[in-house]
Amino acid sequence: MFGSRRDQDRVAGLRADVNSLQARLAADVSNLDAGDDPVCRQALVDASERASAAGALMSRARSAGEFDVAKRTVLEGLTATRLVRERLGLPLGPDLPPDGRTVDAATRVEVEGQAYTAHPEYHPARPHFFGGGLGAPGGYYRTPFWQKALAVGGAVAGVEMLGDLVGGGRGWGGDYDRGDYDGGGDYDGGGDYDGGGDYDGGGDFDGGGDFDGGGGGDWG
Repeated sequence: MFGSRRDQDRVAGLRADVNSLQARLAADVSNLDAGDDPVCRQALVDASERASAAGALMSRARSAGEFDVAKRTVLEGLTATRLVRERLGLPLGPDLPPDGRTVDAATRVEVEGQAYTAHPEYHPARPHFFGGGLGAPGGYYRTPFWQKALAVGGAVAGVEMLGDLVGGGRGWGGDYDRGDYDGGGDYDGGGDYDGGGDYDGGGDFDGGGDFDGGGGGDWG
């Protein structure tokens, strides 16, 4: 089924690797307590969605490529839980395998006349990972712009198009692309979250206010 013995051994190693990472992610999702921190709460939702998606992928994975997709999904979840750990002042745990496809710093790009920003790290405000292509570098984006572009081109879903697996949640396929996160603003149109400045011209993202820029509600 898997071809040569060498291919079988590689697939077996990938399965064991992904299973180990998946167990780590499951433990984080089960044990971490976000408390009343809305960033942590959404990050845990995103991590849980990725854990579920990875489980579905693993249940039917047969090739090295399919296991690679599952591994990328789990790593996205672990990236989210590391953010939670950092904000809660907890040990981050073992380093995650590096992904050479991501940008080193926030990078502005233009795809089909629309401007986007690729970020090197996950944040609930930019939860969509793209492996690169269509003239855009790999990284985390606010909106999954590539889904429409690849669908129009008839491309098959792969590493860069996992959002449909988790449906209407706000992690991959949900409301971030409608501007709900800040009451209609565009995160790619102004400040940089990593730069320590205001994200919508009205308040600091981590300065104690709500995500909607002061509306008082809790989006989580």
